[in-house]
Amino acid sequence: MLTTAFRPALLMLCLLGLAPYCFAEEINDSKQIEDTGSLDEISGIVVDRTITLMGHDFYRYFTSYRQFTQPESKYNLTVFERPSARWGSLVWI
Repeated sequence: MLTTAFRPALLMLCLLGLAPYCFAEEINDSKQIEDTGSLDEISGIVVDRTITLMGHDFYRYFTSYRQFTQPESKYNLTVFERPSARWGSLVWI
């Protein structure tokens, strides 16, 4: 989007006969707005942030179970793992 500081300069360019460049800038701004709207359509993703072999196994079994029970889920999830010497491995979803 154009800032208010550049709008007077853009208006002067349009008045001087450089209108195609002005319209191209406005079209590019509207394209960026349309492109960000498509990100809302992505859903049901599970992100793997595990470290150990046990964490990767948990992620694999969890995602296969989730796909089997809820194939069209609208929620995005992230599986975090923090290996610990005292507690083994801590996993958060």
